Amino acid sequence: GGGDHTERQGVDADYKGSTVRSIWTLINAVGWVPILGSVCLSCALLIPFIGLARTQKLVWRIATIYFRLVLWATGISYTVIGLENLDPQRNYFFVCNHESIYDIPIAFAALPFWLIAVAKTVIAYFPFFGWAVALGGTIFITRSSHK
Repeated sequence: GGGDHTERQGVDADYKGSTVRSIWTLINAVGWVPILGSVCLSCALLIPFIGLARTQKLVWRIATIYFRLVLWATGISYTVIGLENLDPQRNYFFVCNHESIYDIPIAFAALPFWLIAVAKTVIAYFPFFGWAVALGGTIFITRSSHK
């Protein structure tokens, strides 16, 4: 009946919306990764002047901008609860469990702490992104090696 047609139109609209969002996300990722990755890489020139730690913090700031753009482009909204319980002067260990593809972008975008990531080694070889991640101080691990 008529209800089935209406439901089907809703499903098609959702599918088209997700396809458009996916294309928009891809365009943003392809556009912003080289731009912000290049900015991060140019930060390497600052190491002799401001030091490695400050350069890594600058790269972290650029990463937070990138991940906020990713979240905005994909239409993801989030709410952070409990930040008032964390002392900005202390160090913390945050773990993303990859329950979603958004846990790393949300962690970088939402947590007001300088984050150093742990990532699999293969990430370092992605042009621009991997190089910027490495410059940001990421600790790379080979998951097949227990050493």
